[in-house]
Amino acid sequence: MCIATDRVVSPSGTYNTISSAIEASSDGDRVLITSGTYNEFVSLSRSITLLPLTEGGKYNVTQNVFIENANGKTITIQGIRTNDIEVNGVYNTRTEVRIID
Repeated sequence: MCIATDRVVSPSGTYNTISSAIEASSDGDRVLITSGTYNEFVSLSRSITLLPLTEGGKYNVTQNVFIENANGKTITIQGIRTNDIEVNGVYNTRTEVRIID
């Protein structure tokens, strides 16, 4: 049996960057992000969900978001505000990327 973990990103929390929460996560985990601006590059290669901590919340990522080598993964991103989301790598297995306001 697989149990997903929620990791909360906040300026004063255990995970103060989105990237640090992603790095600690495994396939199926959720990263819950407090509203604010995060000056970082975000790289996604696991089946993971990024969500605002509060329903309807938004968060800003000032650098690029990269979906890299996520062949066969399911990635959901909700509530993000960013300039660019790039998909890189070779994909020969169904891969889902969901971007929800």
